[in-house]
Amino acid sequence: MTRKKTRNTSARAAKVRRQTNALATRRRPQLRTDLDGILNAFAEAVAAGAFELAGPNGTPYTATLEDISAYTNAELADDGEPPAGMAEVLQLFADDIRYGALRLRLDGLWESDNDYRPAKGATA
Repeated sequence: MTRKKTRNTSARAAKVRRQTNALATRRRPQLRTDLDGILNAFAEAVAAGAFELAGPNGTPYTATLEDISAYTNAELADDGEPPAGMAEVLQLFADDIRYGALRLRLDGLWESDNDYRPAKGATA
């Protein structure tokens, strides 16, 4: 008669401990995903007149609504479109949230696919 194989319960318990520890220490997503919180932060930044953005190398910078408007209108001009008013610029900027081009990080900085810093040599 052959002996039935049994599981080594201590190995299973060790595996469960490793999985539990890995799950507890797993890196959390660095972006906020709650739309209400994101939209509230967007409204607060609009009311303040500026957004704190993370630059390409992670260093924070401030983009004023005028910087964002200038960037957007330059893109529109490149496409042969007339300049947009501030309300339309903000609508286009808010649409970036929906399409994932503008993201709010957990540290409160915004990430964007666009660089809204004024061009070197540009005057405000």
